[in-house]
Amino acid sequence: MADTQHDIEVFATHVAFPTTKEELINGLLVRDAPGRMIVLVERLAQDSYESADDLRRDLEEVSRIHAGEVAPARTFDDFLSIVVRHVGDVQHVTKDAFNRVAAHVVQIAQDQGNLDSGEGQGMLLRLDAAFADLRQSMTKVYDDHAPIDPHKDLPREAGS
Repeated sequence: MADTQHDIEVFATHVAFPTTKEELINGLLVRDAPGRMIVLVERLAQDSYESADDLRRDLEEVSRIHAGEVAPARTFDDFLSIVVRHVGDVQHVTKDAFNRVAAHVVQIAQDQGNLDSGEGQGMLLRLDAAFADLRQSMTKVYDDHAPIDPHKDLPREAGS
């Protein structure tokens, strides 16, 4: 978990503040960052950040909460409950976002020693399969004015 937080902090050294959470996510997506990084940024409490220190403080809080929530999980239902709690309304989340959260939760469990790699892979497959049952059909949810291409909504780089 600390590695993910550190990786985001390193990424943020190239970002000019203030910046928005959406710009941070788009910057990570454009750089093909691992899903575990995007998951943490998606869970940040604020929609925008005035400084790297504000961002760091919220990253620490989100990281701590994730690890504490995953520690007692042992069964599929435990893991599914955590994933659903973190993706929010399953009717309005993409499969990709659901899978990023699921992978992140399973990775935390593996880091904590609660799942080995084989068990982790099996858990990911079960969580992946559960998405279709949970989701059913998706309603229309998007901002018609937002750029479709994340390259057009990136954070400004530091020094520019």
